[in-house]
Amino acid sequence: MDIDVLNTEICIYTDMQQSSCESETKLPLNLRHRATDFYYNPPQSAVDAGVAKRKSFPLHKRSEAIKYADECNAAINEWRTEHNHIAGLQKDGKVKDVIFAYLHSVDFTRLADITKTQYKAAIEAWRNVRVAGLALQHHKLSTLETPMIQRMYDEQIKTTSTYMVNASMTIYRVVLNYAIRCGYTRHNPFEKVKKKTVKHRKTMWERDDVRAFLNVSFSRWQWRNVGLIFYMIYEWGQRVSDILKLRWENINFETNTVTITQSKRGATVKLPISQGLATMLKQQQKDFFLSPLVAPQMVRRAGKWVPYSIGTINGHVTAIMAEARLDRELQLRDLRRTAITETIENGGDLLTVMQMSGHQHAASVTPYFVHTRRGAAKAQEIRQFPQQLMPQQTLLQRGAK
Repeated sequence: MDIDVLNTEICIYTDMQQSSCESETKLPLNLRHRATDFYYNPPQSAVDAGVAKRKSFPLHKRSEAIKYADECNAAINEWRTEHNHIAGLQKDGKVKDVIFAYLHSVDFTRLADITKTQYKAAIEAWRNVRVAGLALQHHKLSTLETPMIQRMYDEQIKTTSTYMVNASMTIYRVVLNYAIRCGYTRHNPFEKVKKKTVKHRKTMWERDDVRAFLNVSFSRWQWRNVGLIFYMIYEWGQRVSDILKLRWENINFETNTVTITQSKRGATVKLPISQGLATMLKQQQKDFFLSPLVAPQMVRRAGKWVPYSIGTINGHVTAIMAEARLDRELQLRDLRRTAITETIENGGDLLTVMQMSGHQHAASVTPYFVHTRRGAAKAQEIRQFPQQLMPQQTLLQRGAK
């Protein structure tokens, strides 16, 4: 045999051997080249977790085996990273980490804008409250216990309204429950805290109060839109925030109806407009034809019509009430309770009230209702209870036979 040919064959054989060796060393992790097959054998922990499965491939399906191994190994690495992250949070994670995670979660983004604002305010109110000598947000999840939160709650009640403290407690319960679902912790120290019961507000506007307020508000140009907002809240029984943002596209003058999608629960209500209010709204549209809002602030901001904020509208309401000499206990938000109570007093059932108020459950209506003498008299009228059950009947006097 020619020496050159022999050397060439030797080189080819050597290259094939080297290529074969290199291919063996390039097999992905957990993939073995056995005599009869390629076998993917991931760790038992990954198999138990359902992240990867053991699998055998014929020798001629080497590329398919490598692809499967690469995909499974990537899944195992992701699982281990997440597992280690959670383990780290359970050991060293702090309340601030959970707050950050919740505020960027799908759960939070699905909330209505006004609810997001309320949640953020409640969270911030307690972020730096000291618990056992350390700000709440800096506490490790693993060391925070219910007795510590109970003491913090009891201290907060002394300096802050029960309503505000309970609101923060409720939101932090939500945040920690989210942390449990995500595996950051296994217990919620806010869950078993005993809260102080809040007495539901029962203040109502009498009809004379309503008339006095409207008379004063409509007597001055700068209070005109405040008076219109007041009128709409009282007639429709809606939340203040929803009326402040009401737009002309929500009003149909052909059918004299208003359609409102409530910001708190997302419920949509369609309500009739009384003739008196419809007349005012038509005049309002002529006077504020450039504004998309029904009752904006009287002075434009940077050339734009903007809605009243809750704080601004309440300031005007306080000033109007002072001039009308109304009880300072009354608040704009009490108009919704007044509307609901008047509806029930005049024979409206809970289903009727819910169609107006937008509540989804009857139990949600109960806190709004106020027991009044007028309502009790209406109940007697419905029963058709006689004014005098037993005519000419007198009670026996002591000693009589």
